[in-house]
Amino acid sequence: MALSGDAASIRFPRASTTGAFDFSFSGLKTAVVSYVRAHPEATNADVAASFQEAVVDVLVAKFCRGGHRDRARGACLAGE
Repeated sequence: MALSGDAASIRFPRASTTGAFDFSFSGLKTAVVSYVRAHPEATNADVAASFQEAVVDVLVAKFCRGGHRDRARGACLAGE
């Protein structure tokens, strides 16, 4: 569904990308629920795409920061 949405349509918050390498998406989840309740006209595709964008931004930032910290010469990030 996210593939058919506009990831730039909603600017959801990002989890912190500094400090420890652990993370929580509970704030993002709450933001999505609040947004959908306040904007019932929002399309599911746009919400899904915007949510996905917020999650991927955090994952990539922490992944890159970890590789830089450990001076990795290569890296692989995979998903389904």
